[in-house]
Amino acid sequence: MFEHLARFRKILVTGPQRSGTTICGQMIAYDIGCRYVDEMRFSVRNRERIERFMAEPGQMAIQCPALCRWVHDLAAADPEHVAVVLMRRKVADIIASQERINWTRRFEPGELAAYGVTDGCIAAVKYDFWDTVQRGRIRHAFEVQYESLKGHPLWVSRSRRRYFKAKQTRV
Repeated sequence: MFEHLARFRKILVTGPQRSGTTICGQMIAYDIGCRYVDEMRFSVRNRERIERFMAEPGQMAIQCPALCRWVHDLAAADPEHVAVVLMRRKVADIIASQERINWTRRFEPGELAAYGVTDGCIAAVKYDFWDTVQRGRIRHAFEVQYESLKGHPLWVSRSRRRYFKAKQTRV
């Protein structure tokens, strides 16, 4: 499914939290046989630490939704060898997933602040910023529809992931 990304050294997988960045990053790594790096490995918002991962040798699929605001800058460091994959999911489904794990109250204010706003839906804010600012600045920008992942061997059906915790991708 993601073989077309095999030519890139680093693949940044981003978008709103709860849009499918974790499972998509794992699917990319599975398909092209590279290392998967979860955002927890670089403390979620730590730009200095993600830049260190990006400087390491070897191919990686790096999940980074909390750094979505800066992926165009991260990609600019090596524009020929960095791809950015943005996850697209229905905003209503993202909000439902955020509420299910109590993400919104705890984390949305900090996410909104990165975009210079104090209220609104962070998923809508991120998609708007991607559409109006970022996509045109990234040489190798791709979008993946969440629903398109259903045919992948790592996919878990909605009914089977009903009680999943944050970061859980396997039954």
